[in-house]
Amino acid sequence: MENDSLQTSLAWLRDILQGKIGHGFDTRVLQGLRVIHAEKGFMRFDFVVPKSVSDIDGNWNVGALASLVDLLGAVTIFSFANRVVTSVDFSVSYYSTANIQEHVEIESKVSANKGNLVHVVVEVKRKGNGEVIAVGKLWMASNKLSVAQDVDGNWHVGALASLLDLIGIVTIYSFANRVISTVDFNASYYSTAKIQEHVEIESKVTANRGKLLHVVIEVRRKGNGEVIAVGKQWMASNKQTLAQVSNV
Repeated sequence: MENDSLQTSLAWLRDILQGKIGHGFDTRVLQGLRVIHAEKGFMRFDFVVPKSVSDIDGNWNVGALASLVDLLGAVTIFSFANRVVTSVDFSVSYYSTANIQEHVEIESKVSANKGNLVHVVVEVKRKGNGEVIAVGKLWMASNKLSVAQDVDGNWHVGALASLLDLIGIVTIYSFANRVISTVDFNASYYSTAKIQEHVEIESKVTANRGKLLHVVIEVRRKGNGEVIAVGKQWMASNKQTLAQVSNV
């Protein structure tokens, strides 16, 4: 059974890479990914950042990076739990940037098992010197489905994370009148939204520490106001580091 869950998770990942399942967004985010090592609850990957995930500065788009972290976390947990999981709490800390066509290594490991809740940590490092680029931490919940029963027609959580990041950037720019970058990002998912469903989004700057600002983005179902997701981000000038966030 252990080998079954591992082989199924790898087949699931391969089908995403080939565009056979999932969304085109997933395939673009993972383009060129190679599995280096795989065992139950632990995987290593080799990745060259593709041009398709570039931001305006020629760096790896942080939304695309967050989506990759979410996808690889789900694949790793499936290899461990043998069932489809859904992100319920997701955070990414960005320690450095990576350029397009830069070579990176990714390690994904299940770090806690609470029955229907499983925690996974995904680390992205620069190949060669091992410098940490980003660390993602995800709590995922079982929805008791097989890969064949994967839920389609819901708002993709990676795309939702990208939207939260972009709206946060726009909101902070309106406040600070300068280009900024995400250094710490957290998204909590409380519900799902279907494609073509109407939602309302509110984004507000909640803290100003000079070059470091905090923004909260809430996504609610239109009509009843049910919370779908809440994003919280620390953003800074490009010269700001995560170490400075810790001192705030």
